[in-house]
Amino acid sequence: MKDFTKPCIIISKCIEFSPCRYNGEIIRSAFIKKLKPYINFIPVCPECAIGLGVPRKPIYIIMDTNRKRLIQTSTGNDLTDEMINVTDSYLNSLGDVEGFILKSNSPSCGVKNVKAYSNCKKIEPVTTTASGFFGAEVMNRYPSLGIEDEKSLMDMRIREHFLTKVFTLSRFKRIDNIEDLIQFNKDNKLLFTAYNPGEKHILDEIVSESKNKSLTDILNKYLNHLYKIFIHPQEPDSNVDIIMDVMNKFSSFISNQEKLLFMENIQRYREGRITLSASRTLLKSWMIRSGNTTYVSQSFFNPYPVDLMGIDHIMD
Repeated sequence: MKDFTKPCIIISKCIEFSPCRYNGEIIRSAFIKKLKPYINFIPVCPECAIGLGVPRKPIYIIMDTNRKRLIQTSTGNDLTDEMINVTDSYLNSLGDVEGFILKSNSPSCGVKNVKAYSNCKKIEPVTTTASGFFGAEVMNRYPSLGIEDEKSLMDMRIREHFLTKVFTLSRFKRIDNIEDLIQFNKDNKLLFTAYNPGEKHILDEIVSESKNKSLTDILNKYLNHLYKIFIHPQEPDSNVDIIMDVMNKFSSFISNQEKLLFMENIQRYREGRITLSASRTLLKSWMIRSGNTTYVSQSFFNPYPVDLMGIDHIMD
């Protein structure tokens, strides 16, 4: 069984950790609850960090003519500078992390589509594409990490991409010798090909040219291109191409009924009804049956803990 290192993920404290929303509520998430044994979560509430209590009067983003401001409209308090200072202090002291899961639509944590108003009367939002103060700075400082909100992670494709990214980055960041880097690159051959063949080729070159070079320089160069691998989620057709190619190598060990079930799962995956996990599991069982374990160690078939791979639908 493959061992996974636990990624470090910053999470809004109100999501499954503490009833610290402005109204004293906690956000329940079946997905986050499922993740807890496999992730080193670091909860944070920027609004509590600037001294606001629970419960508290709501705060809003107001688009001033010269500056985006954070206003508690019921009191008129301008909390902009406090939030900027607390955000800077927190992120400046933050250690190495693999990603963020932040509260959607929050004027502090939201990463996108946060309502912003033209004045404190809040008659109509002037825009719904703003980011919260903390969320915006996270995206500014950590554009290459996994950054999502709890609502976006209800999408199967986004969720699978996020998990693949943070667990792969977590494993990479624990490499401390060239032999482990070579093995890491080998184990991720199919996964990187499915994501971005061009960047995968560059990673191969970095490893092949690593002799007599500084390990630190090699790892830094490799990481820069590893980030580029994960800029976008895998395209379904790329995944299907990989899995069909491997399946054909084991076709003599597969019955017609098994092939039919496999193709049905592939079609359901193309339609966005299930993740690729069902097809991966079938294919791995055929590899084991054949006695050919060449591909079993490939991360493409097990990019994150197996207990998380069966989450095709999340009911929150």
